[in-house]
Amino acid sequence: MDDNNTAPPKPKLGGKREGAGRPKGARNLRPSRVEIDAQGSVKKLEALGFDPIEAHIKSIEEIDIRLNKEDQKRKPSSMAISQLLSIKEKHVSSLMRYGYRQVPEKTESTNEIKTFGITLTDTSSTMDSPETVVEKEKEGTNEKLH
Repeated sequence: MDDNNTAPPKPKLGGKREGAGRPKGARNLRPSRVEIDAQGSVKKLEALGFDPIEAHIKSIEEIDIRLNKEDQKRKPSSMAISQLLSIKEKHVSSLMRYGYRQVPEKTESTNEIKTFGITLTDTSSTMDSPETVVEKEKEGTNEKLH
C-alpha cells in the first residue's frame, strides 16, 4: 500500500513545466518601433557616387541598343526580344517610384447632351418664323394705338 508514495510522478500534460517559457529577466526581442533612416541611405549612395535613376536610364538605353541589334539580324529571336522588353518594362516601372506618373489609360469626358422638345399638332397651319411672329406682334400693338 505504500507503493503509491514511492512510484515516480506521472508527467503532467499542462501547467508549469521546468525549463519551459522565457527565462526570467529576458527582454522582448522585437523592437516596439522600427525607425528607418532614409537620409542615411541617400548619403551612402552619394558617397558611392551612385544615382539609381541614372543607372535605370543607362540600362534602358543599353536594352534599346540590344533591341536594335536584334532587329537588324537576319532572323531576330522573338524570345530574346520579349526578354529584353520585359527587363525594360521592369526598369521603367521601378522609375515610377521616383515621382513619375503613368498617363491614365481612360479619360472621362463629360459630354452635355442638349435636349429640345418637338410638339406635333394635327392642324395643317403653316409655322410662322420667329421674325414673322415679332412683326405681327408689332402690328397688333400699332393697331391698338390708332
